[in-house]
Amino acid sequence: MTGIWFSGLSQPLTSDQDSTKKIKILQARSLSFSKEKLDAQKFKGDVIIQHDSTLIYCDSVYFFDKDNRIEAYSNVRIVMPDSVVMVCDRMDYDGTTRIADAFRNITLTDGEAILETSRLSYFRNETYGEYRNGGTLYNGDDTLTSKLGYFYPNDDMAYFRKDVVLWNPDYRLETDTLGYNTKDKVALFMTETFITNKDGELTTKQGEYHTESNELFLFSRNELQNEDYKVVAENLNFDNKTSIGVAKKDVVIEPKDSSMTITGQYGWFNQEDKISFVTDTAVAVQYLDDDTLYVTADTLYTLEDSAEHRTFKAFYHVYFFMNDMQGQADSMIYRYSDSLIELYGNPMIWADSSQISADTIRLYLANDKADSMSLSKNAFVISLADSVGFNQIKGRNIQARFQDNSLRHLHVTGNAETIYFGKDEETGGYLAMSQSSSQEMDIFMENNQVVKVKNIKDVQAVLEPYWKIMYETNQLGGVNWRYEERPQKPESAKAFGMKYAMPLAVMKPAEMTEESEEEPMLDENKP
Repeated sequence: MTGIWFSGLSQPLTSDQDSTKKIKILQARSLSFSKEKLDAQKFKGDVIIQHDSTLIYCDSVYFFDKDNRIEAYSNVRIVMPDSVVMVCDRMDYDGTTRIADAFRNITLTDGEAILETSRLSYFRNETYGEYRNGGTLYNGDDTLTSKLGYFYPNDDMAYFRKDVVLWNPDYRLETDTLGYNTKDKVALFMTETFITNKDGELTTKQGEYHTESNELFLFSRNELQNEDYKVVAENLNFDNKTSIGVAKKDVVIEPKDSSMTITGQYGWFNQEDKISFVTDTAVAVQYLDDDTLYVTADTLYTLEDSAEHRTFKAFYHVYFFMNDMQGQADSMIYRYSDSLIELYGNPMIWADSSQISADTIRLYLANDKADSMSLSKNAFVISLADSVGFNQIKGRNIQARFQDNSLRHLHVTGNAETIYFGKDEETGGYLAMSQSSSQEMDIFMENNQVVKVKNIKDVQAVLEPYWKIMYETNQLGGVNWRYEERPQKPESAKAFGMKYAMPLAVMKPAEMTEESEEEPMLDENKP
C-alpha cells in the first residue's frame, strides 16, 4: 500500500517512483483490487492524486500503476497550473501522454471564462481542451456555442467551428469559424458571418467584434441592413453604443424604398438619428418612372426625420443629370416630402435648349418630372435661336411652369426684360427681333420658342427687322452662355464630381445635422 493513507492521515507514504513522470496516490480512505480490472488498484473516499504540478480529486479511482494512468469517477476535479480547473463526472488520465479524457457534466475554467460540454479531451502538453460533440463558453455577458471547439485557457483564446453562435445583450453573431479572446472579449471571424441586433442585420466575411465596447471592425465586402436602408462597403466600423458607423472603399448606401442610392469611397452614418454622408467621388442615383437622376458632389448627405420627412443634400461642385434636364451648383437640397430641389451658389439648369440661372433656383417635381420653378434674384432664361443669336429673358425673379420637362410659361417680376427672334411660319426664316422691358411680364412658349409676350406696367418695346440687327450683339446685360459646361451624359456628371473631389474632412457630421430654412452660407472667394 505504498503511497497511501487511510482515514484522513496527514501525509502519504513515500514512493520510489519518479514524481515528475509517475502518477501518485496521495490520499484515499480505502484500497481494494478489482476482479474486472486485474491490473488496477481501486482507491475510494476523498481520493487525492498527484501528477507533476497537477492535483486530481475524486470519489474513486482505478490506478493502473504499470501503465501510469488512472480512471477517476464521481466528483472529479483536476487542478492545473495557472488556475485552470476542470470538473467532470468521469475522467481517464494518461500520465505518459498527459492527456485527460473527460465525460459528462464537464466544466473547464481559467477563473474567468467557463466552458461546458459533455465530452472533452484536455492536452496538458499543449495546454488546451477540445470538444467535438457541442459545447458552450460563458464569459461575462458573452455566450458562445458550437459543435466543435478548442479552449486555450493559458493563452486566453478559444476557437470554435461549425454552427457557431455568439450571444450578448446587444448582438447575435452566427458563423462557421470564430476565434475569441477571453481576456479582451474580442471575436475574430474570417468566414461568412451574420450579425443581428435590434436595429438591423449585417453580413460580412472578415472582421472583429469587440463585445465589451460594442464595436465592429469589418474588413471584407460587408452589408448592413435595417428597416430603412442598406450599407455596403469593403471596410465597415460600427459602434453600437453611439449607433455611429464609418464605411470605407466602394461604399453604397441604398434606401429600402428604392429612393436615392448613394455611392462613394468614404461614408459616415448614425443609425439611431438616421443621418449619413458619403464623400470622395460621391455619386447619388435615383430611378424615376421614365428617367434616372444622377447627382455628384464632394459630399452627399441624407437626413431622415421620419418616413415622410427626408432630406438629401449635396455640397460643393454639385452636378446632376437627367435625360431632359441637367444642372450644376455649389450646393443642393432635395426635400422628398415637398418634391423640391433647391440649388444655391451660382446654380445653372439646362432644359431642352434653354439655359436657366439665378442666385437661387427652386425646382418642384410632380410625378418625377419638372412641374414648376422659382428663380430668385438675377434670374435669366436663355436659349440659342439657331445662328442668329439668343432668345433672352431677364428679371429679378421668375416663376416658370413646365410641361413634359419643357418650359411653357414664365412670369417675370422686377425689371423684366426680353429679347426674342420671330420667325416666318411658312418659310421658317427669321423676320425680326423683339426687345421689351416692363415691371412684370408673362411669356408663353411652345417647342422652346417664345410665342407670346405680355408686358405689364412701365412697358417699353421695340421691334427691329432682322436685316437691320443681324450683325449686332443683341444681348441683355449679364448674359453668360455656358453651354460647354452642360453635362452631356451620366458619365460626364460623375466625371465632374471626381475631378473636383475634396478632402474627406470637407464637412464634419456635427455641422451637417443642423437644419435651417435659411440659404447655405457660401464662400464667395471659393473657386
